[in-house]
Amino acid sequence: MNPYNIILVFPKQKFDQVETICDELSRKLQKQGQEPLLDQVWNEAEALQRCKDSPKHYDLMITSLDIPENRKIPLKSAEQRGITLIESMRKNKIGIPCILLAEYKDEQIDAAIIKNKPCGVVETRVGNWDSELIIKCLAFLLEREEQDKLSPKKDSALPESIVKKIGRVDIILEVGDGNICYCMQGDNVDITPTPFRIDINKVIELVLCNIICSYPQFIDWACYLPRNIDGNTDSHDDECRGEQD
Repeated sequence: MNPYNIILVFPKQKFDQVETICDELSRKLQKQGQEPLLDQVWNEAEALQRCKDSPKHYDLMITSLDIPENRKIPLKSAEQRGITLIESMRKNKIGIPCILLAEYKDEQIDAAIIKNKPCGVVETRVGNWDSELIIKCLAFLLEREEQDKLSPKKDSALPESIVKKIGRVDIILEVGDGNICYCMQGDNVDITPTPFRIDINKVIELVLCNIICSYPQFIDWACYLPRNIDGNTDSHDDECRGEQD
């Protein structure tokens, strides 16, 4: 069984709170035969970068509501950057379950939790907040484990050497001289962009075939469509017209 990878995002001012969480979470998971791997970062920017770029696959994030934006900017409680972090993760298609620790929750926090699922919140002003946090952690981790069981096995995944070469690819289309030209351009793509051509006449032929198969009553009308994008007709069009005559 693979260990759970958990990332904690807290300001340095809450180091004692982090120690409590790590001790309780480790103790509970060890009783279940698990040895959690706990990573800790101190601000929003590092947490987001870690989740985007780290080769580890995190199973859970626990973040304080109040965290600094980055190393250079001091903590500003009014900004509630824990919510900003979770929202940024979802915008970047990072679906790691998140638990937000806040002294108390309000309508804004509740709305953020609902909008950015999977997500939960624990109020630290409650006396047994640490126990509630552990319960939520175990619930998210168990759900994550069940999802992994339903996912394809890692053996069927692409080799890491190939995955590292995957990048962004743009397909650029240009119309001209009876054909559509397109080429591939991208970032981190180990191929030289090569122009390709799409035969627009073949495209028209496929469209016409689909129309005729779906709507036979249009067969007469279809014969009168130009086969070339420049408006010229070919011998097949003349044959169609001949059949109509």
